[in-house]
Amino acid sequence: MREAVYYKQLSRGIVQCTLCPWKCIIPEGEAGHCNTRFNKDGILYSLVYGEPTGFQVDPVEKKPLFHFHPGSRVLSFGTQGCNFRCEYCCNYYYSQATPERTGGVRVKPSEIVAKALESNCIGIAYTYNEPSIFLEYAFDTAKLAHKKGLLNVFVTNAAINKEPLMDIEPYLDAAVIDFKGFNPGFYKEYVNAELEWVKRGVEYYSKLRAHKEVTNLVVPGLNDDPEEIKALSRFIIDVLGPDTPTHFLRFFPTYKMKSVPETPLSLINDCCSIAEAEGLRYVYAGNVMSNRVNTYCPYCGELLIKRAGVAELRLVKGRCPKCSEHVPINNGKKELGSHPSAG
Repeated sequence: MREAVYYKQLSRGIVQCTLCPWKCIIPEGEAGHCNTRFNKDGILYSLVYGEPTGFQVDPVEKKPLFHFHPGSRVLSFGTQGCNFRCEYCCNYYYSQATPERTGGVRVKPSEIVAKALESNCIGIAYTYNEPSIFLEYAFDTAKLAHKKGLLNVFVTNAAINKEPLMDIEPYLDAAVIDFKGFNPGFYKEYVNAELEWVKRGVEYYSKLRAHKEVTNLVVPGLNDDPEEIKALSRFIIDVLGPDTPTHFLRFFPTYKMKSVPETPLSLINDCCSIAEAEGLRYVYAGNVMSNRVNTYCPYCGELLIKRAGVAELRLVKGRCPKCSEHVPINNGKKELGSHPSAG
């Protein structure tokens, strides 16, 4: 176990975790809501430091990041536990598990960085479960990754307190913020969390220099109201800006929601159209393969990045080849001519 950084000691051996909005008050011998932070003798420990659940080399588009180094690869990993209880989590075996399921596999931050370099990745994605709940592990890995020239990506529910996020900010290069709709009732019933936590977290993320993209999983009949999609789109525009790439993801039955049908493709297309009408310039369909995974110039309609079928990147020095408008693709110093499909 590794002593946690973000907590304070109360009376009678009780501690309070200050990492996320739950602000768990944890008696001695018990764990917090995320199941990864344990009070032993009045000291809070992380139970998952150095214990990943596995690794996967992914196209960066799979995170999904469509405007961040297109065609590159990242090394993805996560741990056990999560501070949300999503009833449709596709990674529930890990996110809703307790740390003893890891099987004792230990991997040092230096070994993760070495894996990323050996796999010809541009960086590391902290994903599968909420990265903030293994922040000490992520922080040490991210800091070392930067020293070796690698980038760091969080795939996050945004439920984190300001101080820990600002501490890791110098080492965070991109964040995918996963909304669960824009309905407080949906968050309470199906996520066991508060929408206001997420909105506040997004405000924190908006201050970061890191590249940001947004996802929203659309569950038919539960968080798909057009007014809700409009409200989410306006929030993204107001807080993150109209150029923020936004992905509406197709739901597939899983975990505790196997009786809910998958999202019709027509509904995903409707959500995308609503978001575009509200003013978002780069809107994508997720968990599907259609033309809505391509990037088009919002000014002249020219195809800029083709992801459906044979992949192709047609930007010329960050500008549309037809109208020469600048397109916000965070690509560093790399100029790519083609890239693997995001499918």
